[in-house]
Amino acid sequence: MCFKRSVIFFVLLLVACCAFAQCPENIGFELGTLKNWVCYTGIIPDQTGSTPIEWSAPVPPVPGRHQIIKNSSPQILDPYGGFPINAPNSSQYSVQLGNVDHSSSHGDKQAYAEKMTYDFRVPSDDYTLIYYYAVVFQNPPDHDQYQQPQFIANVHNLDNPGDDGGQCGSFSFTASAGLQGFKNSTTDKTVYYKPWSPITIKISGKKNKRFQLEFITRDCSKGGHFGYAYIDFNESNCESPITGNQYCAGQNTVTLTAPAGFETYTWTDASGATVSQTPTLKLSQPLPPDGTQYNLHIIPYTGLGCENAFTTTIQKNNESFNLQVVQNMAGCKADGIDLTQASVTAGSTPGMKYEYYTDPDGQNFISDPKRIVETGDYYIRGTNTFGCTDIAKIHLDLYDGATVTVTPPQPVCEPATIDLTKLVTTNEAGVSYSYYSDALLQKQLTTAQAAAINKTGTYYVKVVGFKVPCVTIKSVDLVISKLPVLSNTPIAYKSCPPLNLNKAIATLGDNGSVTYKFYMDAAGTVPVTNPANIIVSGNYYYKAINEYGCESINKPLIKATVVDPPVFTVTDPAAVVFPQTIDLTDTHPTLADAAFTYWKDAAATKPLDNYQAVGQSGTYYIKAINSTGCVVINPVHVLINAPPEANLVAANTFTPNGDGVNDEFRPTTEGVITLNYIKIFNRYGKEIFETKQLYNRWNGTIDGKPEPAGTYYWVFSAYDIYRKKVVTKSGSVTIIR
Repeated sequence: MCFKRSVIFFVLLLVACCAFAQCPENIGFELGTLKNWVCYTGIIPDQTGSTPIEWSAPVPPVPGRHQIIKNSSPQILDPYGGFPINAPNSSQYSVQLGNVDHSSSHGDKQAYAEKMTYDFRVPSDDYTLIYYYAVVFQNPPDHDQYQQPQFIANVHNLDNPGDDGGQCGSFSFTASAGLQGFKNSTTDKTVYYKPWSPITIKISGKKNKRFQLEFITRDCSKGGHFGYAYIDFNESNCESPITGNQYCAGQNTVTLTAPAGFETYTWTDASGATVSQTPTLKLSQPLPPDGTQYNLHIIPYTGLGCENAFTTTIQKNNESFNLQVVQNMAGCKADGIDLTQASVTAGSTPGMKYEYYTDPDGQNFISDPKRIVETGDYYIRGTNTFGCTDIAKIHLDLYDGATVTVTPPQPVCEPATIDLTKLVTTNEAGVSYSYYSDALLQKQLTTAQAAAINKTGTYYVKVVGFKVPCVTIKSVDLVISKLPVLSNTPIAYKSCPPLNLNKAIATLGDNGSVTYKFYMDAAGTVPVTNPANIIVSGNYYYKAINEYGCESINKPLIKATVVDPPVFTVTDPAAVVFPQTIDLTDTHPTLADAAFTYWKDAAATKPLDNYQAVGQSGTYYIKAINSTGCVVINPVHVLINAPPEANLVAANTFTPNGDGVNDEFRPTTEGVITLNYIKIFNRYGKEIFETKQLYNRWNGTIDGKPEPAGTYYWVFSAYDIYRKKVVTKSGSVTIIR
């Protein structure tokens, strides 16, 4: 999955001629709406990136994608580039283009894009726009360039499409780690950002033509994640990008100031001579006469706009002008200093408009002048209603509060207290302390109360510095634990041995993290060595200890009664031979107060059903339980010996002569068997006798006719019941006549 770029795009538009007496309505969003702007949403339908964006018809501003943002103090920083998202030109509103949704392409599989446009008529034949921007991209590592996220800025000639008066005004950035001027984010190594930079757009020879400004942010074509843009136009000056060409009575200097952020500046006088190559041209006494002209040539960084030339005319005004700025102020870093407060410029000409900078040339706006938190020199530009302007320095000293160290205390047990005043130390002498029991610092404690805290809670210490009254506030959690409270009602605990005193305590219910100690005596001097193995009836005592080590004072009683278990002996039975069985009820005596059951396992979980006819060797278990529920389980060992293997035993001769002696073939069997058959064969392999009953004998005849003397052969087949297998034997027998 690819990631959508984060695009932070800040724009400051300055009109480079006098055609607009006022800025186009709401170009800088100062109405707090998107009036006169047209919004679109788009879909990138093809992951290859080769298919154009499919744009919607104009839509109302979509929350999260075309969102008005009001500037705030303290200012919000971009999470990737770390620069302020407040508009840097003292305006009140900007626009967020895109959103911060990290889910896959706004919840589905397609990549998205956003667009905003603003239409206007070119007021002159030599018209220049200058805007400032910053860009942040998340750079997918496995994409082709045409699949990457993009930021696009276009200038369109609506009357003559394709003829925009200079291609340097339209450009695009495609996410890449190697983009010129971009830096790697410290918060996300996949993100690259470009801090504030200017772009120039020069439209020549197009007076009265309809033009359009267009700004686009788009996902990578494979389907991206979050993306957003902030856009702001400066509505304070749409006449000329050069300020300071007016000077009023009482001014001793004139400073012409160019727009910030270009690579080179060249100021020349009417003769063409270079008079400065910095962003400002400072003129002092004697000031140039009214109507004196100066020229400015600016060159942007490569690929970032058009070269441009401007002319400004010095104009003298007889109105009074006075810019008064306090030279030094001190404050606390935690609070910051508000440069916009009236006391900072008290005594200045009424109706003055102020702008705030970090440099004496007025090139770097302070995006949040209401809260300066760093020591240093700052600069305030004042401009009266006639356009006369000057800039003055103010030095600010910002101090940290005293360094305060809090030593967390160990919990204590009632009735002990904690001295909060001894837990806090500082590195600064002469500080003052105050103590509170609430986070809003509304419930102050006296020093005596703070020195004897007797209630668990979070307390607050406010430390005010001596040299500079900066405040440091620290919180500290104090635990003054209550003692566990136990009922003095004795616990009657009756059970079979061994008794477990912890089970007696369990009848009290859930006491949270409380643990217990047990004693042989009420004084708690003789501990019970093994409270889980009590075999003697008697009185035992206990106390409770909570999670903070606080112990109960009283030691309630446990009256423990050890119930006698059933007593019986088991005699292992004599061994028998299979298929004989053993009756386990014969291995132990009967008990009047106990019932017996029989089991295959020592835990008595697998019952033995045939305990009166056990036919398999092994260890079995006899369980006795009496009327009080006490249980004793004893083993019994059973040995069932194996019988002989299935076999046929027979004489090797017999004499069927009718004398009543050895007249028949009379075999016998060994083992526990089921007879399959006994067969007799003559010497030619012919079967002459078969029986499946052992008591059937062969008398040496076939069909009543005697067989001749000689040797015959028998085959015996039987199923060995004990060994669970078929056994086959063979042998010979001889008839003697």
